[in-house]
Amino acid sequence: METAAPRTRRTSLDVFRGLVVVLLVLVEWVLPAPGYTWLRHSPWDGLRIPDVVFPAFLFMVGASASLATRWDGRRLARRTLVLLGLGLLFNAWGGAGSDLTQLRLPGVLQMIAVAGLLAGLVTALARQPVVVAAVALALTAVHGALLSHAPLACGAGRLEPGCSLPWAVDHNLFGLAHLYHQGQFGHDPEGLVSAALGATALVLFGWAAGRFLYRAGDRGATAMLGAITLAAAGFAALVWPLNKRVWTPTFGLLLAAGCTLGLLLLAVALDGRAHRRPQPVRWTLTALGRNALLVYVGQHVVLSTLQATPRGDGNLSTVLQQHLGSPGAVAVAAVAGWTLVAAILHALDWHWNV
Repeated sequence: METAAPRTRRTSLDVFRGLVVVLLVLVEWVLPAPGYTWLRHSPWDGLRIPDVVFPAFLFMVGASASLATRWDGRRLARRTLVLLGLGLLFNAWGGAGSDLTQLRLPGVLQMIAVAGLLAGLVTALARQPVVVAAVALALTAVHGALLSHAPLACGAGRLEPGCSLPWAVDHNLFGLAHLYHQGQFGHDPEGLVSAALGATALVLFGWAAGRFLYRAGDRGATAMLGAITLAAAGFAALVWPLNKRVWTPTFGLLLAAGCTLGLLLLAVALDGRAHRRPQPVRWTLTALGRNALLVYVGQHVVLSTLQATPRGDGNLSTVLQQHLGSPGAVAVAAVAGWTLVAAILHALDWHWNV
């Protein structure tokens, strides 16, 4: 992955990232309560709003890297190690604490680290976006073939909680104590197979889209990439269900298509246009996008602290919900609060990146 500093920033990319950050905080802060199923992850097959948030971030990892002017292996290695370490601290804060025997090893930041590293190695060798997109499609095909044909004790080709290739790899490699909810759900949404194949392919799709759109200035090629991945998702749906938990090819291709076309639309609407009047919405979303990592980590730390602090018959998060009236009100308040934090930091030109 090219990781040197880009020569210019792209408003469309920052705004896209800001929109995803808004969704991230919104879905993270919907506290446990009946209802709000559309703001909660699909339990297995299917697609809901929260299911698009993390894949969109992975796509933007690749799109951002496509802006770089040269490949920087040292920075890529440093970034990988920082994300792995931060991800483990993140998991410890939200769950195991100092008990390393219960520390979840996979995670969101770890998946970004692994997928970013592997995609970086690919883009170091394959410099053309057409080639990179072809590699992404090939990885998706390999992933699908393994999901369908890898021999498992419970039966090849099955995609069920407790019976799938990603689950077999993860619980044998990491152990149940080091997986999502100690393995009781029978899957880890950020497991090794999904990271090395599905997530890496999505980062590569993002790199190809960014290269077409920003470096080549070829919006037609970007639209073609989106159309091809959308068509491929349609064919994949004939074989594999739409499932984020094991990151099926149908899921990965559909998200790649949606992100490619969404980024294209934002580029058409925002990039290269002079604005005579202030643009508060664009500026605010850019502020969130420029500090996406800080908001992601920060909101999780604050939410975990509230939920871990007893108060009365519940904890501080339940007290907050009682004061605001509903989980939806808590989520909207959280979005407003973290938007204010990001706006202040952006106004001070302070941005946290790795």
